[in-house]
Amino acid sequence: MILSQTHKWLLITSCLLATFVNVLWAQSTDVTEPGEEEVVVYNASFFQRYSPNTALDMIKQVPGFILDDGSALRGLGASAGNVLINDRRPSAKQDLPSLILSRIPASQVERIELIRGQVRDIDLQGEPVLANIILVNNSEAAISWEALWRHNLDISDTFEGAMSISDRWHDIDYNAGIRFRNYTRGDFTFEQEFDDSQDLVEIRRDNAFFEGYRSSANLNAETFLGETLVKFNTTLSSDFREGDRNIRRTPQPPGNRFRDELLFEDFERRNFEIGTEFERNLTSNLQSNAILLFILTDLDTFSTLQRTDFFGNQTLFRENDTGELSKETIGRIELDWVGINNHTIQFNSEVALNILNGTLFQSDDVGAGPVVINIPGANSRVEELRGDFLVKDTWTINKFELDYGLGMEISEISQSGDAEQKRSFTFIKPQAIVTYTSDQGNQTRLSLIRDVAQLNFSDFVTNAEFEDDDIALGNPDLKPDTTWIAQLLHERRFGEEAVFKISVFHHWISDVIDLIPITDTFEATGNIGNGRRWGGEVETSIPLEWLGLTGARID
Repeated sequence: MILSQTHKWLLITSCLLATFVNVLWAQSTDVTEPGEEEVVVYNASFFQRYSPNTALDMIKQVPGFILDDGSALRGLGASAGNVLINDRRPSAKQDLPSLILSRIPASQVERIELIRGQVRDIDLQGEPVLANIILVNNSEAAISWEALWRHNLDISDTFEGAMSISDRWHDIDYNAGIRFRNYTRGDFTFEQEFDDSQDLVEIRRDNAFFEGYRSSANLNAETFLGETLVKFNTTLSSDFREGDRNIRRTPQPPGNRFRDELLFEDFERRNFEIGTEFERNLTSNLQSNAILLFILTDLDTFSTLQRTDFFGNQTLFRENDTGELSKETIGRIELDWVGINNHTIQFNSEVALNILNGTLFQSDDVGAGPVVINIPGANSRVEELRGDFLVKDTWTINKFELDYGLGMEISEISQSGDAEQKRSFTFIKPQAIVTYTSDQGNQTRLSLIRDVAQLNFSDFVTNAEFEDDDIALGNPDLKPDTTWIAQLLHERRFGEEAVFKISVFHHWISDVIDLIPITDTFEATGNIGNGRRWGGEVETSIPLEWLGLTGARID
């Protein structure tokens, strides 16, 4: 048998990893708490070697854990991320978990728990691992701040600052913060374009410079009204940038005359979010949680393209004005019942209304004055009413845990304006996860889940891509892709810091979504058929203190 170069490297890597695992196995000093195999606890003292300032600094140092801020898709269930604070998930979408943690001083963190199974009736919501930040009770008021200045030798400087306060006012615990970043960005790129025959047809040289700012303000508060825990959160943010890109295009073969393009862009986005959450124990075995959330996003982009020939004469001046106004209203109810021994039964229901109004105006001037260009799908309104329901049971049998459930998603999408369309979708979403935890250092997990992707509303309306000289047409016939996800994972922990994970996976995808070229200047996002994806992943966390490097680790 002859091994390819790739297979040789895989074999060498596997041997090295196996040697590393055997060495750590021999040196392992795991301590297992009876009945707590699913939880790995890192007290605040563990993080002192890293000199953390915030809870975000601490969670970045948890061995074998990668922070996930969740997705930006519609709905709340898929956007929660993999972080808990005092056993509870953040109920915000725009205020990401990483931003929330950056406003919590490290002095207020008592410990971080790595939860890998059903513990204290916590709803994992399909996440294999959660990081649970436990805060100090009745901590004193704390103010945290940071300031950053970065000097770039080629472009202007960048300034960033943030400040937050955590305190208690009467019976209300609150956290408020502001953040501002003034930035510049520049790049120089070299591109070569080839045709279908792999012949070089054009060389491009780009030189770009952009500047702008990002700012945000946040307020989170919670208090008890009787036996009901009430939480409130709001976020206001703004993002602005403007700049230009100079592009020189030289047709090939050499000797052809180049042309220049100057692209200017003015981009502004404003976000507002407000939400409230109510949590209450209805009985000793039944816990309820209700969430209401409203999100408003306003986006405006003004762009121009100026094209000149080899002699500096203008041959085209194009203006493009794009606007998107989106609204999202979410209502979600979660019920957890533990009335049967070794079972946690959960029912989640979510209803969401999403609205997007998209507009696009474009004009071309080739020397005789501006002419308005009629682009299909330039002005559209898209609405979606969606219901998502899930019934799930987590059954603990000694060292085994079976997490199985059945979900259903029902939605109606309607579009008006340049395109008229109304469609309904119904998807069944089963899931099953089997976890075997022999001790705190060893865990094996096998899962089979059906996932339904959420459509990006921007794909329903037309957008212009000046850099590629393309128009991305809106597609009113787009439908979500669905994926059967199978995964087998094993995790081995050695002491406090060393972790070794290996997994294999296979995805069966129906109605794959990708970009479809229509003509030389038109393209659209569409469904291209079925597909498969498979592979393996290896994650390690190797402490280097045995080399005398205090706090050093390779992840």
